[in-house]
Amino acid sequence: MTPGTEYTIYALPVGAGNVFYPMQTELSTTLQNGGTGLSTVTVEVFDITSSEARVVVTPNAETAVFYDGLIEKAYADSIGMDSCIAIVKASPYPLYSTDNWTWMSLTPNTTYYAIGIGKNANDIWGDSTVIEFTTLTNGLSEINSSNLFSVYPMPCNGKFNVDLNAATAGQMQLFDLNGRMVYSEIITGAHTEINVSALNDGCYFIRIISENGVGSQKLIIKK
Repeated sequence: MTPGTEYTIYALPVGAGNVFYPMQTELSTTLQNGGTGLSTVTVEVFDITSSEARVVVTPNAETAVFYDGLIEKAYADSIGMDSCIAIVKASPYPLYSTDNWTWMSLTPNTTYYAIGIGKNANDIWGDSTVIEFTTLTNGLSEINSSNLFSVYPMPCNGKFNVDLNAATAGQMQLFDLNGRMVYSEIITGAHTEINVSALNDGCYFIRIISENGVGSQKLIIKK
């Protein structure tokens, strides 16, 4: 049901012998959702395969209604992010609580933007959230990371180096032990310095996606 909306409730009493009694009606209004502060949503991407990705969009307490969507990066870059946000805002499917949805029939080895935006109880739009991710290559299993990239030092203090052994560009994704992607960065050189010192100490998994394949290995952060 839509928050802050008046509904008519109908009840038709039926007695013994299939005797109908007068229709009973009652007006009721659902409570208004959200607050008057800034609406924000978090967007997280999980379980990425060559054709699927699970996107979880969570509104804050100020959000009365929100919308989300998935747009290919190539198309998004051609029309501009403002146009992409306008497309998401025009969605015919308003959302009021956390949206946990698996997008299917995605194109392999393709970069997407997962976009979320909401507005507060005063009908004022908040800030949009955009997360970039890339689907895996169709039919290409993850290969031994030593053949694709090197990571050092290990363990690290949150700052580490990634050397691509047979490629000059790719996407680095960092996952925690629950499979949640906590960091993503496009690598545009054979050697890249990464800084994720804001993350907590612990064990993570690095995935590198490049034109030569997909590789993964552990990363240990110890400050």
